[in-house]
Amino acid sequence: MNAIHRSYEQILNILYSIGSYWSVALSLWIVADVLGRTLLNKPLEGTAELVAYSLPFATFIQIPWILRQRGHLRSPLFDDWLSDGAKKMFNAFGSLIGITVFSMACYSIWDPMLSAWENRETIGDGALNLPAGPLWLAILTGCGLMIVEFIMQMLSQKKILEINQ
Repeated sequence: MNAIHRSYEQILNILYSIGSYWSVALSLWIVADVLGRTLLNKPLEGTAELVAYSLPFATFIQIPWILRQRGHLRSPLFDDWLSDGAKKMFNAFGSLIGITVFSMACYSIWDPMLSAWENRETIGDGALNLPAGPLWLAILTGCGLMIVEFIMQMLSQKKILEINQ
């Protein structure tokens, strides 16, 4: 189980790193576009299409790692007045909601993803046309890994609850 666990964490780390480097590269591209537009009156072609493609790509391949690190936004409202047992139950319930939401997302993404690959669909209608299939696959992968992460968190909450009883 440790090898599987390490492999899973390594996959999350790699995806997070890809998303991070992609975000930095995208930021540099946007700066170059703004400078070209402002100083030379010549923007970089395809910037709008690249940004529209990149934001969901980077977001969905990074969110499982962020959830794993518990780096998502949390309201301290409940943490301040709930007991430890209630917090754990609340977290387990949140994981169940996450599993449900991302399962529905996977279900709804599947057909558009297959269609994008089969029909070689592209995103963009101007200077840059990017293949839609890889973007749909990245979104599906991120949603699938979110389901795995929520299951792991829910199971860890169950173990914590059993230990405390």
